[in-house]
Amino acid sequence: MTSVNEFLKKYKMDSSDINIDLALDNFKSEINKGLNKFNTIEECSIPMIPTFLNPNIDLKIGEKVIVVDAGGTNLRVGLASFDGCDFLVSEVSEDKMPGIDREYSSNEFFDYIAYRCVPYLDKATNIGFCFSYQVAMDASLDGKLVAWAKEIKAKEVVGKYVGASLLAAIKKYSNKERKIVVLNDTTAVLLGGKTLDLNHEFNKYVGAIYGTGFNCCYIEDTNNIKKFNDLKDGMMIINTETGNFSGFTRGVFDDELTNESALRNEALTEKMSSGRYLASLIYKAVSKAIEEGLLSKNTHLINYKDFELPLVSMYLSGLNYDLDKCFETDNDIETFKKIAYALINRASKIVACTIAAFAIKSNDKKIGIIIEGSTFYKLPTFKESFNDYLKQILDNYHIEYKLFDGRGRNLIGAAVASMCK
Repeated sequence: MTSVNEFLKKYKMDSSDINIDLALDNFKSEINKGLNKFNTIEECSIPMIPTFLNPNIDLKIGEKVIVVDAGGTNLRVGLASFDGCDFLVSEVSEDKMPGIDREYSSNEFFDYIAYRCVPYLDKATNIGFCFSYQVAMDASLDGKLVAWAKEIKAKEVVGKYVGASLLAAIKKYSNKERKIVVLNDTTAVLLGGKTLDLNHEFNKYVGAIYGTGFNCCYIEDTNNIKKFNDLKDGMMIINTETGNFSGFTRGVFDDELTNESALRNEALTEKMSSGRYLASLIYKAVSKAIEEGLLSKNTHLINYKDFELPLVSMYLSGLNYDLDKCFETDNDIETFKKIAYALINRASKIVACTIAAFAIKSNDKKIGIIIEGSTFYKLPTFKESFNDYLKQILDNYHIEYKLFDGRGRNLIGAAVASMCK
């Protein structure tokens, strides 16, 4: 009888089909191209977006700042201050993001956020704006929105400077002169997590979010950023948008999933590994296993659209037994779990290889790695196999590393960034 591993190898979906050395070579090539000028995703799959933020920021003890976090679903606003050891975040309010329910004009969009800032405008001046969408940054530490994701409906905002637009909207409620720094969520995780390194053990860090999506940032020597000619000597955080990386060996179900997408050539690594897509890959593999007799013909999976990763995660954790009714025998249940765990293991290898690539590019023998994302911490066996792969790779490069828990560090990262001006 065909084993689960043999079945997955047949469709190039086994973790052994991910060649680490080949992937790292492909990363090296794409990273170097991304740090130079390029025009299309075909020329370079990872944009390597400069943030213009030096990670070494002098923190001002006792100064209150306004922090804004515009995420995929929620908008959070609060106050933050540094006490000499860590940041205290207080008075946090939460609303849904504008543009989820209907189309917003640019004025409506920024006024919605500005109005949520009103309770804080007399308590602090400067603003750290964590904006979780693709922005083309410049040396002003502001940037123009390139494109929306996550189904936000506000077409007029595309092409506008998001920081300046928010400051203009705030003028309606307060005439005080303010400074604003814009950064994306992965950069905020790096800056917020960096403050956990109380002994200043590390000089270089990789920040990563592995949740619904997947992205990394890291610290680069400005002399290596060839797409700009007039950068000052020093360090800069690079937002890699690594979910677009095209250098991993793809399997049959990866291609099927990509072909269902309107954007077939984008987010290729994300579609192989992230929380948003992993359940779909498991579903496709299980469906093929039923077709080939690895599972009983009477196995009836639930609807494809309802088969989401939290359901799979809770089932594997023994917290929900709803999927039991899909299977005819105990052997079917065990086979399903073996397929799910095998694809989780493959995803962890992809994520570990990706983070390792940026740790290696950091060109330091001691690296702090800061990770945010519910999928990383909640998906059964993921973190353990990720750690095994990461250690294997970085040991080969004689790189010492430490993992920092980046959960909840977005607002703190925004506060750190606000102090760089």
